[in-house]
Amino acid sequence: MDGHTDSTSSGDRYTLRAPDFHVPRSFLVCVLSLWLASSVAVALDPNKRLTQYAHTAWRIQDGFLPNTPFWISQTKDGYLWVGGSNGVLRFDGVRFTPWLAPIASTPMGHPISVRAGEFWIASLSELAHVRDNVVISRYDFPGVVAIYKDSDGTIWALSYLNPNRVLCQVTDAKIRCFGKAEGISIQQPSSFIPDGKGGFWIGGDTSLLHWKMGAAPEIHSPQHLQSNVGQIGIRDLVEDSDGSLWVGMMAAGPGLGLERFRNGVMTPVVLPKFDGSKLIIHKLMQDSHNNLWIATYGNGIYRIHGQTVDHFGRAEGLSSDVVYDLYEGGDGILWAATSDGIDNFRDLPVTTFSASEGIHDTASVMATKDGTVWVASLGTLDFIRNGIVSSVRVPGQQVSSLLEDHLGNIWVGVDDGLFIYKNGRFQRIPEPDHRPLGLVLGLTEDVDGNIWAECEDAQARRLIRIRDFKLREQFSQPQVPQAKAIAADPKGGIWLGPVADGLTFFREGIARTSPLELKRGSWAYQIAVDADGSVITASDDGLVMLRDGRVQRLGKKNGLPCDGVNGFAVDNNENLWLNTPCGLLEIAATDVQRWWIHPDTIVQARAFDTLDGARPGRVSFNPAAKSPDGRLWFVNGVVLQMVDPSHLSGGGTVSPVYVESVVADRKQYKPQEDLQLPPFTRDLQIDYTSPSFLIPQKVKFRYRLDGHDRDWQDASTRRQAFYTQLGPGKYRFRVIASNSAGIWNDAAAIWDFSVAPAWYQTNWFRILCVVSGFLILWAIYRLRLLQISRALGARFDERLAERTRLARDLHDTLLQTHTRLGPETPKRCGNPSDCIQQTNLECALFL
Repeated sequence: MDGHTDSTSSGDRYTLRAPDFHVPRSFLVCVLSLWLASSVAVALDPNKRLTQYAHTAWRIQDGFLPNTPFWISQTKDGYLWVGGSNGVLRFDGVRFTPWLAPIASTPMGHPISVRAGEFWIASLSELAHVRDNVVISRYDFPGVVAIYKDSDGTIWALSYLNPNRVLCQVTDAKIRCFGKAEGISIQQPSSFIPDGKGGFWIGGDTSLLHWKMGAAPEIHSPQHLQSNVGQIGIRDLVEDSDGSLWVGMMAAGPGLGLERFRNGVMTPVVLPKFDGSKLIIHKLMQDSHNNLWIATYGNGIYRIHGQTVDHFGRAEGLSSDVVYDLYEGGDGILWAATSDGIDNFRDLPVTTFSASEGIHDTASVMATKDGTVWVASLGTLDFIRNGIVSSVRVPGQQVSSLLEDHLGNIWVGVDDGLFIYKNGRFQRIPEPDHRPLGLVLGLTEDVDGNIWAECEDAQARRLIRIRDFKLREQFSQPQVPQAKAIAADPKGGIWLGPVADGLTFFREGIARTSPLELKRGSWAYQIAVDADGSVITASDDGLVMLRDGRVQRLGKKNGLPCDGVNGFAVDNNENLWLNTPCGLLEIAATDVQRWWIHPDTIVQARAFDTLDGARPGRVSFNPAAKSPDGRLWFVNGVVLQMVDPSHLSGGGTVSPVYVESVVADRKQYKPQEDLQLPPFTRDLQIDYTSPSFLIPQKVKFRYRLDGHDRDWQDASTRRQAFYTQLGPGKYRFRVIASNSAGIWNDAAAIWDFSVAPAWYQTNWFRILCVVSGFLILWAIYRLRLLQISRALGARFDERLAERTRLARDLHDTLLQTHTRLGPETPKRCGNPSDCIQQTNLECALFL
């Protein structure tokens, strides 16, 4: 079938050639890094409720956004794009910066990313291909409501204004449009998706159309949608994994809202506590786990996972119940654009079960052999089985210690008694003389099957042994010391954690105490005995280990961020997990072994703080447990927390780094290659970033200015570098970043620039100064020679004149004497002195 082709219309299409530019090596490395990051990204864990994800909102009322965002997207360079009626903002996780669009009108929908720095985007009047913020091709194409890129890179655009140009195939070279003449007779098109077979599903005001080039179109017109002529009807379409369609309509009522289209038939979506016909739908999105996310007008966000529906609205913290758009980023984060801001949902390493999930006031935790996790709460015994939270009322209020014995019986301390929970009923352990046992501080079962309980009543603390559900023995001070925690030794006997200093081993009525040298006021919150006989104690004074009579303490001196340990657990890899006041710490088994051999060893602890979901706290009873599936559980007195070590990443990838802008003496420049700054540049500010949305508060930077800095400068989380009084010359600025796990990237973003010299700082001026200096020195030298020559000449003339005068006077005197005496015959000299005098006289006469 021939389509209507507009590629020859000079008024519709403009093609520009992008200027030649040098692609920095760092840019290519950044693109590769981002590709690697997106290739390993995972979606949100569907087994968690929406309230268990980390949720962050950026609201208009808080000054983050200037107006209502209608769409949100992410390009392959890592930036998030947020579009509103007044323009587009680019977001890196910390800063929103306006995008200076190179197109004529305001962008109206998601950019379709081609590669880093390159995308297609539609506006009110055109469709443009942008590369490095330069339009390389564009088409006059008003009314575009959606664009899509297929596997071969071809762009498809849907428009509602011209019935002859409803669906268009776009490349840089041409645009080919299809409309009413080709069988696309749908009115008011507002959504479309490919069918995977070369055709498209197109949603309109009153009908759903299936169109494929060369085939007869199929039109399906739901009865309840026929009164919607001229309005937005089918707002969005999503194809499910079984080939059926999720159909979202922008109207509520019977046969409207959310429908399922299968084999030509529309059916309502009704699930437990969910009726899709009551929703006005703006957007449908299917995540990487094939869960359906629903953005509604007035009802917030819904997620359908199998037969389970979860909801998140303004009451749960969403910025608004009016949701316009949804987007899943390459890092697995889900984004929402609402009438009052933008929101995101992301997975946390530490998962919290709170009152939203039915768990509160946690005092103790235990995992049983069947995988059930039991939590002691105020007035209830809560348990998690197959991901479902349930609760049972207890015969009292304060639930304390928990224990599962070798027969699978559940022992529960409630108020001042000890109970067995079995078959849904609580049975109290009989007390001698009807005297209550007191608050059960700790429970354990020894290798012989005895149940031991540390109890406290108004009078004293007692250690009680129970056999066959009957109290057999009880021990009190001074036979056994007061204890707060209790654990069985695999070789027989039990260990008592101290209230005061000392760890006590108790067997066959004999107590033996080993001092721990804890600081004053420290308590033991948990003790455990290893197979090799090592006794590990969690205390306010750190983690203390007793082995073969030797006591060793692991704390801040060994590299931990804090000293106190509220509880601990060992995972399936034998790594040690500590619940501390500064968060959860993971220490590798090899580090623990090195520490025991060398007490001064600095261990490498992987920390999970509040930004990772950890909520530190201490309890008086069982603080930690490990379930058979390897997950670790901690309580803090308020909530239950879980870590699954097998699902934690090894640190992840690092987002690329970009130099965003340059400000020199309050004038802004684009950080283009080989930029030359003017002479006399006094203050230089360089803005850089690394788009990251997992925990952007933990992204750190280092930078270096070659030609000025001798070493890398640690900027921590600051995203600006400042320099003053840079001399003229060439410089290279390099910046690297680390991700939230502390992993640094190897490739730096590089920006080369120079500072132009002033006229007196140029090379020719320096050469001129050197030449002038030589000329001046030469002139001074010549002048000095002249002065010396003149001085010598004057002295010579003066001496010559003096000698001439003396010779003339002597000549006159001798001549007068000779005239007076007359000529005589010289006499022969009689001695040398006479000869000298005679000779001188003759010379004088001669002269």
